[in-house]
Amino acid sequence: MKKSVKKVLAAVLALTLIALCFSACGGKEGNKASGDNYAANNTEYFIGTTGPLTGDAASYGNSVKNGATIAIEEINAAGGLNGVKFKFDMKDDKATAQDATTGYNSLLEAGMQISLGSVT
Repeated sequence: MKKSVKKVLAAVLALTLIALCFSACGGKEGNKASGDNYAANNTEYFIGTTGPLTGDAASYGNSVKNGATIAIEEINAAGGLNGVKFKFDMKDDKATAQDATTGYNSLLEAGMQISLGSVT
């Protein structure tokens, strides 16, 4: 993949992360913190996704994984967003529905707060 494409992908993912952080919504009063309070009271968001990291479609999943990793590393190196940093994990779904479900459930059990959606 060309460096310019990687830079564009990293920028798009970074902007997506920023938009997600600023659009966080609170639940019912007294039930959950608002988006601003969440950022003030927590130091890390856990972002996850599933995609093919092995098999015939692996180039798609690995491109997304590399772009997201670059974007998150750059954001975290700059101090995060309002001091909040990000953790990223991607599960291999081998481009199958069964493995995508297993991977997504694994991410939820690990505490994923933001899902980028599936690559394929």
